[in-house]
Amino acid sequence: MNGNGKCRTIRRRPSRLQSRQGWDARQPLASLRPVGNASVTKKVPRAPRTLRDRLDTLHAAQFELEVSRDRYAHLYDFAPVGYVSLSLVGQIIQLNLTAAAMLGRSRAALLKSPFSVCVAKADVTRFLEHLRRCRGSDTKVVTELSLRQPSGAEVPVQLVSSPLPYSLWPGSTLYQTALTDLTGRKQMEDSLRRSEERLHLALRAARAGALDLDLATGAANWSVGFSDLLGLENRHSLASYETLLASLHPDDRAAAQRILRMVWRRRSNFRAEFRVLHPLKGARWLSLLGRVLRDEDGRPVRLTGIGIDVSERKQSEELLRKASQSLEERVRERTAELRAANVELERQIARRKRLERQLLEVSEHMQRRIGQDLHDGLGQQLTGLRYLNNVLHEKLAQKSLPEADDSERLAQLLEQAKSQVRQLARGLHPVAIIPDGLMTALGQLADSVAQLHRVGCRFDCPKPVLIADNVVATHLFRIAQEAVNNALRHGRARQITLALSANNGTLDLQVQNDGRILPVRRQGEPGLGLQIMKSRSEAMGAALEVRPLLPGGMLVRCSVPLTKTERLVSGNEKA
Repeated sequence: MNGNGKCRTIRRRPSRLQSRQGWDARQPLASLRPVGNASVTKKVPRAPRTLRDRLDTLHAAQFELEVSRDRYAHLYDFAPVGYVSLSLVGQIIQLNLTAAAMLGRSRAALLKSPFSVCVAKADVTRFLEHLRRCRGSDTKVVTELSLRQPSGAEVPVQLVSSPLPYSLWPGSTLYQTALTDLTGRKQMEDSLRRSEERLHLALRAARAGALDLDLATGAANWSVGFSDLLGLENRHSLASYETLLASLHPDDRAAAQRILRMVWRRRSNFRAEFRVLHPLKGARWLSLLGRVLRDEDGRPVRLTGIGIDVSERKQSEELLRKASQSLEERVRERTAELRAANVELERQIARRKRLERQLLEVSEHMQRRIGQDLHDGLGQQLTGLRYLNNVLHEKLAQKSLPEADDSERLAQLLEQAKSQVRQLARGLHPVAIIPDGLMTALGQLADSVAQLHRVGCRFDCPKPVLIADNVVATHLFRIAQEAVNNALRHGRARQITLALSANNGTLDLQVQNDGRILPVRRQGEPGLGLQIMKSRSEAMGAALEVRPLLPGGMLVRCSVPLTKTERLVSGNEKA
């Protein structure tokens, strides 16, 4: 097989033999059989009977040999690996089609040409070194270099050369060289290298390192970053389970061994944090995150993961903890101060309410006393003066004196003065000290408002409400009186309803009108009347509600809880 010419000669001979011996050319090569009794699978008989039989046997054997040579030539040309036969000086003596395709030239153009012309310039020296090693060795010589195609593209290949036996190629020494395309492997290596670079960059940015530990032998392999975390100079010679434990803080080694044993036995994923004694940085915090790999029987075999320096996070957590403790201490101190201030404020509020209650009680007491004094003192004197004036009028009238008319006029003035004194006394002491005094006072208030202001005003009390505590009754009356005055003065109401009831443990006083909705004053500026009503309700421990009604009007409601039974006596209990 030293050229295309010989291959064509081998391919022409079977055709002549087929036509001469009667072979069927349409059958596959593996199933070819000669016509007649001759067979390529039978041995040549030792003593042929005739010369013709001997010739037929020789022709059949020759045909089988040529078919085998064609078959192996086909396999040689289209093998997935390129094959080149090189001389001692690197000349191409023989090559298959796959090698020609890898070199980017035809087989005819490559025969007898030096192989170095197909090698990239940067790798020519490496190829010459490959030839030198081939001449000095009887074993395989392996070299990786790049081939340069006519288009300028370079293809990385692996050369595996071994000398051909002298019997296969007598007369000269040839080196059968296999060419393996390394493009795919190089791409994978480049991709792996880029991935490793990205991983190293990510680990370096995170100040982390990779760890791989053999659980059976204790041998370990970790990255440079992990060695830096442990403070080690040589990451290869010192990588082991014992080295890892020795780098930890003495107080954390026992805990680390216990945690790692528990991780190996019970679960696959783990996360733990330990202190490391760094020779330059001192005590540092190391966070280990990884996974335990197990074999088919479930036994742990390897531990892979990463280590991250979390010292800054620990310091931040410590600062945060101290700040939190300081803040909690300040909050406790401030809370205590606020609690004390709140207690003092509540004490002052209670004192103010007590003073307001006492002031109201004193005011009511003084008004009641003044009213009683006016009624019992001035009223009695006016009554006596009127009686004397009546006697005087009778005497003057009997004598038919003109002064009798003046006496009669004086009697009218005395009656008017007595009526005014009675009204003043009633205004200063509106609620009589009797259980139904509030009911009577509210009824009189409604009648008085209706007569004086010519508006509709009524008092509703479905069931009698008898109040034994005159102070409470007086406060309720004053609240009702102020609500009526506001309705007349500010709301210009035409209908006013006063209601008094005792239901569900609460005494309710309601004053409702159909007047205008009063504008809401700005915060901190309540009206004087509203302030007085609130003070009176707080003095009783009652709730005061003032709200508008739709479509118009206002509602004033004062609810007194019936907690002190000695103050309030219902109508049924009275009966």
